[in-house]
Amino acid sequence: MNDIVTLLSNPTEPTATGAWFEALAERLLRRTRLMIGARPHRLLEIEFYYHGAGHEDPFAHCDPLQQSTARWYFHRDEGSYRGGSFKGLDISFGPEGEFGGILIRTIEAVGGAMVNGCSLSVDHALAVTGYESVAALDAAIDGRSVWDASSPLSLVPDEGLEPRGRIWATGRVGLTLKRMARHPTMPEFLMKPYRFLTEPTIKKGKAHTIIAMHQAGLDVEAIRAATRSPRKTIQGYQEAYAEGEAGGELTRYRGKGFKTRDLCVAHGIWSRVYGA
Repeated sequence: MNDIVTLLSNPTEPTATGAWFEALAERLLRRTRLMIGARPHRLLEIEFYYHGAGHEDPFAHCDPLQQSTARWYFHRDEGSYRGGSFKGLDISFGPEGEFGGILIRTIEAVGGAMVNGCSLSVDHALAVTGYESVAALDAAIDGRSVWDASSPLSLVPDEGLEPRGRIWATGRVGLTLKRMARHPTMPEFLMKPYRFLTEPTIKKGKAHTIIAMHQAGLDVEAIRAATRSPRKTIQGYQEAYAEGEAGGELTRYRGKGFKTRDLCVAHGIWSRVYGA
């Protein structure tokens, strides 16, 4: 317990943010249970957002509530809980006073089905705990630590979890350069491999997963077997990635969203400019 509690609060090394995220992801995905009510779950996909000294991620929410470590943070806009498909739940992390959120993207009930998506994961938590709204669930949690077993939601270190496959690190899902005019450092953080998953068949964000496998040297057949994606789709992503590796700048996407092919080209550009 002390190991992950300490790790959640402090980087392994002040300048090694990526290694810190990797270490946390390994413990959360392989050695931690998520309790929703009395039902055990496991985390299958998470993303890291951290805005602290020397790592000013412009994609981090930077809500004041994220400045206290090891707390549950339901996504808000100007103090109000997000609703509909915009709901989300973070585990706050990092040194006190800095902004950190580990976004829960996919979970799985022990012996149950996979729940894929930030909003759907929150909906599942509401259904299991019996609360009618995010506000009601958050009020019941009442600011308790993520380790507090008396809370409707809690994390439990568990070295006996069934082993799963490799942990893949990929770019985060849904990021764009639409707000680059206000946040000029966005390109640097756009494709950082801060999304971690143990289930490569997850549909949302699969282009990121395929690109990560391509970068790791897997061939088309290996990627197809792992992701269950068509060969033609994989080859198309690889070709778009190669186009970005060959030339171009991320500023071409300033103020725009990404179609899937553009996303793969942007991955190639980012790899060339900032390193895979």
